[in-house]
Amino acid sequence: MNKNIFKEEFLNNQMNTCGRTVEEEIQTIENYGNHGVSEVLRNKVLKGLGLKAPKAEAKNGLIFGCYRPFTSQDLLRNYIRLLDFLNIDYVWFEKEYCCGWPIVGQNPEKYMEIGEQLCRRNIELADEKNVTTLVYCCVGCAYAVRHMAHDSSKQLVYVLDIILDEMEKRSNKIKPVTVGYFEGCHSWYQYNFPQGAINWARYRKALDQIDGLTVIDLPNTLCCKRSARQIIETTRALNLDSIICPCNGCHKTLTEKSKSQISILSYPEILLQSLGAQ
Repeated sequence: MNKNIFKEEFLNNQMNTCGRTVEEEIQTIENYGNHGVSEVLRNKVLKGLGLKAPKAEAKNGLIFGCYRPFTSQDLLRNYIRLLDFLNIDYVWFEKEYCCGWPIVGQNPEKYMEIGEQLCRRNIELADEKNVTTLVYCCVGCAYAVRHMAHDSSKQLVYVLDIILDEMEKRSNKIKPVTVGYFEGCHSWYQYNFPQGAINWARYRKALDQIDGLTVIDLPNTLCCKRSARQIIETTRALNLDSIICPCNGCHKTLTEKSKSQISILSYPEILLQSLGAQ
């Protein structure tokens, strides 16, 4: 695999961080937690999405990541609604630290060790609130941390995992609808963070348990960043007018690339509908 497959994304990263060098980004993380903006702005955005003040402690600790509060607000809002609707106990951190993958991604061979140091900061925060499971709302964060801190005593999971733990105890139904399912290729993450594998098969299987939902699988060998048009054309050729993505990175990219030609549904949106909560 070409290590520079997402070179454009990391050029965008330079824009996100106002052209700071990697060393300057690392220092920003040390100072503010987030490598792009300060925790003050981040916390105002999160509270605007419906988060209440963080509890003193809980079993589950939410990690939102540097990007999701700013690039995937609808997704985060729906994750939070699901957690609250399902009465899942959680705490969040007014200052969390970058997981390290935006740094590692710019040169994995050079910065992997620094990434490992950064991702463990949140594990230390978890100890302060008696958190036993760190729940990552960003696919990139989940892959990176599960790889770089695989020896942690904490459970390190993607947010859909704790949601489905509760969903699978219920009977769920939805108004009859057929959707295309795009899992995503995960090629960049799997290449750089091979020990961070996520249980994608579980997320696909869970949809089959929703009464009224028919799922048509789309090829998962295509990259959303390089082949968005082909993914959308394949969906339309199957006479489908919507796609559901469990990967929040793919959801964001396809939403931007579809130009409203097709509906890009979020995974939590479907779950909320099946619960009668939306």
